[in-house]
Amino acid sequence: MSPEPELTSINSIGYRCEGVSFSYTPASSLPNTTFSWTREAFAGNSAATGTGVISETLINNDINPAGVNYFYTLTSNGCSNSEPYPVSVVIVPAPTVTVNASSLSICEGQSVTLTSSSSLAGTPLPSTLLNENFNDPTNVFSRTNSSTGGNPADAAWTLRPDGYTYNMPWPNPDPTFHSNDNSQFYLSNSDDQGGGTTDTYLISPVMSTVGYSSLTLSYWHIYEDNSNGGWGNDRARVQYTINGTNWFDLPLNNFNNDQGSEDNFDHETVNLDAYVNNPLFQIRFYYHATDDWWWAVDNVTITGVATNTVAMNWSSSPAGFNSTQPNPPAVTPTQTTTYTATYVDPDTNCPGTASVTVVVKPLPVISNKTVTICSGTAFNVTPTNGGSEIVPAGTTYTWTAPTGTGFTGGSAQPTPQTSISQTLTNTGTTVATATYTVTPSANGCTGTPFTVTVRVNPNPTVNAIGPFTYCNGTNVAGHNFGSNVTGATFAWTSSVDVGFGTAGTGNIPTYTATNIGSTPVTSVVTVTPIANGCAGTPRNFNITVNPTPVLNLTAEYCAVPGQIRLTANPSGLTNYTWFRD
Repeated sequence: MSPEPELTSINSIGYRCEGVSFSYTPASSLPNTTFSWTREAFAGNSAATGTGVISETLINNDINPAGVNYFYTLTSNGCSNSEPYPVSVVIVPAPTVTVNASSLSICEGQSVTLTSSSSLAGTPLPSTLLNENFNDPTNVFSRTNSSTGGNPADAAWTLRPDGYTYNMPWPNPDPTFHSNDNSQFYLSNSDDQGGGTTDTYLISPVMSTVGYSSLTLSYWHIYEDNSNGGWGNDRARVQYTINGTNWFDLPLNNFNNDQGSEDNFDHETVNLDAYVNNPLFQIRFYYHATDDWWWAVDNVTITGVATNTVAMNWSSSPAGFNSTQPNPPAVTPTQTTTYTATYVDPDTNCPGTASVTVVVKPLPVISNKTVTICSGTAFNVTPTNGGSEIVPAGTTYTWTAPTGTGFTGGSAQPTPQTSISQTLTNTGTTVATATYTVTPSANGCTGTPFTVTVRVNPNPTVNAIGPFTYCNGTNVAGHNFGSNVTGATFAWTSSVDVGFGTAGTGNIPTYTATNIGSTPVTSVVTVTPIANGCAGTPRNFNITVNPTPVLNLTAEYCAVPGQIRLTANPSGLTNYTWFRD
């Protein structure tokens, strides 16, 4: 008799988070054991069956943890356990997360603000409470100047650009300032006040440190002390307040000797852990001096670690964006992106997620175009997508009136068109150039304007020529054609071959006028001018070749007494020359 297999692996999977994959590998007391399992439906999950390893991702649509049993049947050597083995798991519900974006469809280059919230109590606190680099014309710090004597305004905290040089009022090397990041900074210049007492204050905004377990202040500065620790009561003080009224020096940040140099700002970090859990916390840079030198400050930050352990994070697909701010502003995706906010329950360590997709509509990107047309014809430019050009489906175009001279027909087009097209006429005899500035738009997004340059070739004409009349057998020197457009060529046809054929190009060469008949023959010659690929209006002229006359004489001896009458044939000949032997 074979023994019944027993489940020897632990019979509890434990707590698992909703939406997070987990697995369980069974073990048996006997070799070659096979395992099959079943699971009942619960908390939004349909029933399931399987063999071997359990690998599932379960949901819990309740607000409380939900437990469920898997039941294993073991088989070995034809024998199965008489009672299924239960293996339990508890699915902990995930936090409910809600997300949105200020716009779900934007043009490339635009930004959105992402927003999120969760069912968890408390909102994650930012890790940065203050971050001011003083690089903008305005900033979050306020300034107070209570200096007296001399020129008090010259001592005020003033934004100075990188590379600022102070022109000393007496012969001394003029100092040039460079902050740690070579950027704009604040300077209070007691020396520039020219005597008296300097009292200037650079004051941060109010910050709440409630919910933080630790805080750190960081700043860069240079303090040039005239007494250098000796006489006088010159002080560069960093102070704090927790009520907006009473100010106190921060330990080790009351300076009365030189700190750093004009081109090598000193970096200070200050532990502010003693000031957590204050809703009205501020710092200020207080400069008190009598005919001192100066104090400059830059790049002030306060960072902290929150005791509120509700953790959240934004991620993106495609990857590239991460943030721990619940509502990050000025997010600028370069392509359609799905943003996912994840909140982690501090008690269960279970994450809850939600996603929002921001569709990024591409901007048309089109290079400048040049086309050539003949006068009086339409040009048509229809950009296509591909290569370095981005032409989204449905792109339309508007344009301004073309610039240039020597043409007519160009006008502005404020109504969007699917292509750029107009008919232009050259009013001169040389190439005219029309330049359009075209603005492309697609799906409500406007791209960078591009130009369409149209070269309008003039249509040539044939200078007046003919008509000509020749006698049969006359040697003709040919016919040369002229045009209003330099470099024009010519194609011609002749309705009758009168000695030079019925078609040709260029000028008509030397020929012998030919008419083998008895009546005049007229050829209609049609000349077509061509210049720069443009054919002008044909011009016709006539060449008439008269036949050689054949004279038949009839003599009448009795018609006139004493004379002979001679009659010439054909009739119509008007000139005769005769002689008598």
